[in-house]
Amino acid sequence: LLTARGVRVVLIHPPFNPAFYRQIEHAAYGAGLARVEALTRRLASAHGATVVGSFDPSRPGCTEAMYIDAEHSRSACLARVLRQVPGL
Repeated sequence: LLTARGVRVVLIHPPFNPAFYRQIEHAAYGAGLARVEALTRRLASAHGATVVGSFDPSRPGCTEAMYIDAEHSRSACLARVLRQVPGL
């Protein structure tokens, strides 16, 4: 509906803290995150949306110093993710 109305849709996968991600990436939770990313990218492709970011912090280059805690990143990490948005 949004893309049909000319609205640009951008979905963002916010990366986890690298220390936390290392603990879960090979566990069931990490496998679930990989499935979510794959599904999101397929849906976005099918509907004309854009996906940026990744739950894996190494993809945008976020370091542990860029986090408040296991899940919440500081503006430096978020800026790296937002730079992936075409045309921003």
